[in-house]
Amino acid sequence: MSRVPAVVPDRSTNPFHISGDVDFFLLRDQERNKAHLEREQKKTMHVHEKVTYSSKVSAKHRSLRRELQLEDEAEERKVCAETEQLRAFRDNTIWKLAITKEKRMESDNINSYVDQKRQMFLIQYALEMKRNEIQRLEMLAAKEEAKLELAEKSLEKDAALFDEFLRENDRSSVQALRAAEKETKAKIEKIFEFRDLTTQIMNIKSEISKFEDTLQHYKIYKDFLYKLSPKEWFDEQEKKRLALKKAKEVANTPKESSVPSTSGDKVPLLRRSSSGILLEEDPDSDSEELELYFTEPQQLLDVFTKLEEQNLSLIQNTQEMEETLEELSFTLKNTQNRMDREVNQLKQWITTMMMSIAKEEETAAELELKARVFYFGEYQGAQQDKLLESLNCKVLDVYRHCIGTQQDTNLGTVQMLTIIEHQLDELLESLERVPPAKIDQAEKAKEKERRMRLREEKAMLQKQLQEERLQRARARAHAEIKKKKGRKLVCRSRPPVLRTKEESEHMFMDKEKEEQLFFFT
Repeated sequence: MSRVPAVVPDRSTNPFHISGDVDFFLLRDQERNKAHLEREQKKTMHVHEKVTYSSKVSAKHRSLRRELQLEDEAEERKVCAETEQLRAFRDNTIWKLAITKEKRMESDNINSYVDQKRQMFLIQYALEMKRNEIQRLEMLAAKEEAKLELAEKSLEKDAALFDEFLRENDRSSVQALRAAEKETKAKIEKIFEFRDLTTQIMNIKSEISKFEDTLQHYKIYKDFLYKLSPKEWFDEQEKKRLALKKAKEVANTPKESSVPSTSGDKVPLLRRSSSGILLEEDPDSDSEELELYFTEPQQLLDVFTKLEEQNLSLIQNTQEMEETLEELSFTLKNTQNRMDREVNQLKQWITTMMMSIAKEEETAAELELKARVFYFGEYQGAQQDKLLESLNCKVLDVYRHCIGTQQDTNLGTVQMLTIIEHQLDELLESLERVPPAKIDQAEKAKEKERRMRLREEKAMLQKQLQEERLQRARARAHAEIKKKKGRKLVCRSRPPVLRTKEESEHMFMDKEKEEQLFFFT
């Protein structure tokens, strides 16, 4: 901090002035820095090293008092020393000479003397003021100490009262805790009692439900026993009940005649038993239940054995009926499948027969037309007979190959054809039962044989053609050579070859031959 220059007072106006060496602002700054350092030191101090405000104030008063006492003692010592020196100088002759010399001095020495006296007065005045201030401060310190003592006493009283309050509070808290513990214990006991009662109630309810279930079961058993009891027993019980009722009516008639009835006539009520029998009940009398027919368990066992025998017979009958029903359903399914298959086969045969009939009719019409065209007006019976005989021989040959017997050789051509057709149908039916793998294998074998046969026939034809070609070449070689004379003739273009029906018939015959070779060899 920058130092503030000292204020120099005007001595002409005020005889009392402050020395220029003393800087009050510097002292203030020093005090402030000192207080700041003390605060920083207190921050780092421990708790046991710190002091309270009251102890701090008392320590300040004591230190101030001690400093003032030390200053007073030092000043008294100085004054005593000065007085002793003055006495010594007065006694000394040298002092006298000095005094006399001073009288002879000039006015400057007088001024300096006055100044010294003035300074002495000021010092004495300052001492008096300091003493008064010290006394005032001592009085203030005494008052503050008295106040502190009163405050300490009041604090002690407050502490005692606070301790008493704490004791009372502890007593009340202990009593409250005891009361709370008692209440909690009572509450827990009540909760346990409530739980025990609830468990007892639940047990009783469960027992009641069990008893109700058993009662329902017993009622069901009772109804079942009533149903098993015979009707004769019900009739006897009805007769007994009616007899008892009549006896009661006879016994109650004199009483009813003596006492007039205030209410109207009471109509007897009817109830139907579980077995279907109507029973009368009086509205006043309690409903009396019938006694059980079964008094011993052997009776029930006998009834159960009878019912069991009946059930066994019924079960056997039902099983037999189920077996027969299954057999019938199986046979029905088989017959239905067979009939469906036969119907489909018949439908296919009908379609094939219709197609073959249509083809045969077409061929018959064509043949008839051809016969009319080519053989109109001519009748060649011998050729037709030969044709019929050849057809009969072929059919007979096929019949022998298909049937494989020499019997019934006197049959006609049509009859043999019908037998062959029936045999073909049977073979087709048996062919459907044969597994397809075997059929494929047989077809492959037949196809292989047919190809081998065709290959052999083709080889034979080629061989015949080769031989014919060789013969023609030999004939050409042995023939005479004819030289052509004249101009060479130009050949005309050949006309297109007309395809006649004979070729188609020839092709048709070739197909028939192939089919005969495939199916009948």
